[in-house]
Amino acid sequence: MINFQIETMKAYHLKSVIELERLIRQPQINLETFEDKSKRHRLFLEWSQDGKALSKIVEYQNIAIAFYHLIFDPQLIQNFYANSDQVICKSSYLAQISIDPNYQSQGLGKILMSDIYEQSIQHGKNDLLLEVNSKTKAYQFYLRQDFQDLESQVFMKKSLI
Repeated sequence: MINFQIETMKAYHLKSVIELERLIRQPQINLETFEDKSKRHRLFLEWSQDGKALSKIVEYQNIAIAFYHLIFDPQLIQNFYANSDQVICKSSYLAQISIDPNYQSQGLGKILMSDIYEQSIQHGKNDLLLEVNSKTKAYQFYLRQDFQDLESQVFMKKSLI
């Protein structure tokens, strides 16, 4: 078994993180250009420097195998999750978590979630919010981690051409 080390994400990790996203082929993310992805991750790094968020990475042999972006700032959370201010003020928001498929089902998700819980508590948060597609293995993972459905949110699209 691999001894996973979680460290704070730095700018020099971005290329490896973007490559991991490409490997995972997350549909909404793969529509972005490399420059868009880089900007998005740099924004999280800026928020981390300001104490508004935290980005962490797990590498194996200098290659990103997992990372997450966690938001603490209520105003930033509102950009991702619209609900009552009272809920948001007491919560952190897991904006993104990605694990290389070759390293899934090896306990890495639980290790990352444990770190996320710890970081959230250290920032005075009582709850952790996240958004997940209910038709994925990730959804089942979160249910096993005692997450509860809050509401039904469906994104829809209609082609006009």
